[in-house]
Amino acid sequence: MSHKQDNAVVNRHVVRRLLKYGVPYIGWFLLILAIIFVTVRLELWQPELIERASEQYVEKYMDLPNDGLVASIKELKNMRHDDLMGVLKLGGLYLISVALTFALTYAQAALLAMVGQKIVYNMRTDIFNHLSKLHIGFFNDNPIGRLVTRVTNDCETVLEMFTSVVVTTVSNMFILIGVMKAMMERHMGLALAIFIVIPFTVVSTFIFTKITRKMYRAIRAKVSELNAFVAEHVSGMKVVQIFTAEQDTQREFEQQSEELRKSHIKQLLCHSIYSPISYILNIASMAILLAYGGSLAMAGVVSIGTLLAFQRYITKFFHPIQEIAENFNVIQSAAAAAERIFWLMDTQPAITDAEDAVQQAFFAILKNFEKISKIMLPKDYINYLLTGVHACDYSDASGMLLLDVKNKCWSEEMIEICGITEEMLPKLYESYEVVGTLKEEIAEKLGLSKEVKVIAGAG
Repeated sequence: MSHKQDNAVVNRHVVRRLLKYGVPYIGWFLLILAIIFVTVRLELWQPELIERASEQYVEKYMDLPNDGLVASIKELKNMRHDDLMGVLKLGGLYLISVALTFALTYAQAALLAMVGQKIVYNMRTDIFNHLSKLHIGFFNDNPIGRLVTRVTNDCETVLEMFTSVVVTTVSNMFILIGVMKAMMERHMGLALAIFIVIPFTVVSTFIFTKITRKMYRAIRAKVSELNAFVAEHVSGMKVVQIFTAEQDTQREFEQQSEELRKSHIKQLLCHSIYSPISYILNIASMAILLAYGGSLAMAGVVSIGTLLAFQRYITKFFHPIQEIAENFNVIQSAAAAAERIFWLMDTQPAITDAEDAVQQAFFAILKNFEKISKIMLPKDYINYLLTGVHACDYSDASGMLLLDVKNKCWSEEMIEICGITEEMLPKLYESYEVVGTLKEEIAEKLGLSKEVKVIAGAG
């Protein structure tokens, strides 16, 4: 698989092809987007409730003269009864918004899981159908373990992208836009001062994306190679043991595992550098809020409630950014997996059917079995001529694809599918068991005793 193309072009092409699988479920995605919009609005409403509670029921007492305690605690409670009720009312609304956010987030996750499973089911079906049409030479050139990875692991990675990244990214963008709008509406100067950290966030994210793209492709390639190595050597373990190649195989396995481990360490190191940078920028914005916003509050330009709202908005502003950063590994893994999946899908069979080829129905072929009296292998036919016994040993029977190996009998399911009867099949023997003796006419023709025994198997 070649990656000589520009990475951005490759990713755009991959994304377009992936989105085609989501087109049949556009209605579900629109419903999910509607749920996201309501959820984002509820999250942005929560800082407004805190701001209102501070401005309406707390800050109005800050300008009162401090002449000492002029009333008892009971009298103060009576005086501030309306304030207390107002705060409780806003607190109740806050709890309701949190509960609704939880319920809508659950509904969003459930719908995403359902749609994602359907999308990946269709993708996996397309891959398997395409594999079944490829020429035999393709399977000789590509390890089976690598192809299995395309159908299983890579599809699961794409599923994770559909269920936890694509729509989540849209949600985070809504939150970012909503937070920026709310902050600028409250105080443009303070909002712009806090937004100073945005260029640093964009630059660090761009650098992080560029570095990790190659890392994730390398990791996916190494995982595929390791899966192929394990699948081939486990299925061919008899050959490994016959040639006493256990130690060589072990060394090669350890080498590939070590290369994969080093690639993961590089990836984790990159994340360990990026995550603190995002956290530092968050702290820097908080420092700007305390310094500049505090001076504005002391001057009476903004209220304490506005500062509280800004604090909540900053948290909601950086949380989506951190979440997008954490999802970069999923995005990069899914992009690498999708590229490899579409490489397989774009591989065309070297041998194709002729234009005038006629498709023979499977069950029409099976009807030909109705013309057969007895089913046997060439060796069993010779056995039948010698002894008159219709017999077969278990070893040969297993190659007929009609044997229930576990129970050592003919498979009723396969017999039914093929439209035959068990009477048409030979009696089963162990290879060393005696089937019978020579028929009299055969013994006379061969000049042998008719007491000569014939066994089921052959050396």
